[in-house]
Amino acid sequence: MDRTFWHTLAHEMAHYYFGTALVATGAYRWFFNESMTEYLALKAIEHRSGQPSLADWIRRHLQNSARSVHWSRLDELEAAGGSPSDRYDYLAASAAGA
Repeated sequence: MDRTFWHTLAHEMAHYYFGTALVATGAYRWFFNESMTEYLALKAIEHRSGQPSLADWIRRHLQNSARSVHWSRLDELEAAGGSPSDRYDYLAASAAGA
């Protein structure tokens, strides 16, 4: 398995716990669910491939994200009528350039 497949598999398996077995509530529940599943996916990469591989994964992911994602602050989205309680609203507002 390559790292991308391993990362995706670990991330989605972590959703079994964070988002299914443990359901967060509150305005930032999606942030909690996604950040915890991503953390566990990164720990799985580190465990399987080592610290240098993890550092390379993070560096490449940050470079790709910086080039391809428009980031918006949650308070700016709230002011524009967006809802921080739902990640899909956040992603839609980010894609629209809010």
